[in-house]
Amino acid sequence: MARTKTKTAVVAGAGVLLVAGLTLAILKYEHAVHLQRVEGAWEGTLQFHAGPLLRKQRMVLKIFRENGTYRAVFDQIDTGRKNLPATRFSVGGSSVNFESGSAFVYQGKLNPDATEMTGRWKWVGGRNSQPLTLTRTATPDEVREPLAEADYAPRPGSDLQGFWKGTLKIGTATLRLHLKIAEAQDGKFRAELNSIDQPPVIPLPVTTLDYGRPAVKFSLQGLGVAFQGRLEEGGSNIIGNWTQVGTVPLRFTRADPKAEAQALEAGKNYDHANDAELPGHWNGMLAGKSGRNLRLIFHIAQMSDGSLSATLDSLDQSLFVMPFDMVQYTPPKVHLELKSAQCVIDGTLLNGKLSGNWIYKGSPTPLALERSKTH
Repeated sequence: MARTKTKTAVVAGAGVLLVAGLTLAILKYEHAVHLQRVEGAWEGTLQFHAGPLLRKQRMVLKIFRENGTYRAVFDQIDTGRKNLPATRFSVGGSSVNFESGSAFVYQGKLNPDATEMTGRWKWVGGRNSQPLTLTRTATPDEVREPLAEADYAPRPGSDLQGFWKGTLKIGTATLRLHLKIAEAQDGKFRAELNSIDQPPVIPLPVTTLDYGRPAVKFSLQGLGVAFQGRLEEGGSNIIGNWTQVGTVPLRFTRADPKAEAQALEAGKNYDHANDAELPGHWNGMLAGKSGRNLRLIFHIAQMSDGSLSATLDSLDQSLFVMPFDMVQYTPPKVHLELKSAQCVIDGTLLNGKLSGNWIYKGSPTPLALERSKTH
């Protein structure tokens, strides 16, 4: 039995509700002389009740000065989100205020020796704010990289290590869940949960996982989730109850991750006969004006009816399978729309390379993509 230090996600209402976003913002700031005082990393824990369980979310604010420009990003350690941009930031005297337009607002005060910020955090659209104190640190917590398939491949000597699938039914909502469990040789567990019907798919770290044969317990504190169950004889099923807003039964069954991935991709064809065809997997780097870069992978498929479908992975934000709302290709012109990130991509496919602009709220950033040879 062991506890692990990992990540989690944002929940409201009946199910797991993830806030999507992909932006490269230049920080709008005031009073640069004061910003110098808060440059660095700050860490704190947001705590509040959602339903019967206490939710805890560790927050890390990082303020940088690059090429004469300040920028700030937020990591939500217990929701697996990282590099969320602060699109507005102001520091004046002892006041510290920052926000991400579609996600949160924070208003606080800086103590005299600039080692602590004390204030209130409010989710955009939320009714209430919560207290949040951020303390300067040289060793902030980090969002860990997602588990690799080799990390959770079943092995002798571990009852739980492997890939598990389940279907969560809450009211009229049905959510397919993928649970990945890795057990180190010393018996410590690390686990992730994916809600695959709620793109973007974010690996949601399990905060604690305890196992005392046959009892299995795990929690996701950032979601206010607890699961209690037991491993059935034979080791192929974990049967128990999921508690969030209420309590509902949930069964996890051992599964083959490759088969599950193939099932999700059924009907999608990524093959291309020549360089003038758009389907395939495309890699690129989106460069921010303040020096911040995002590694992107576009997955563009032809469907059985001849239409095109596309999803996006943002590796540096741990965002996967973000679905494009529109994919248009009139050779050589390419047009994609990603409403969840308020972005449009306009480009041209020539000689096997896709180049154009990533347009966020009307502001273009050059983007060049090359077809991947590894998928």
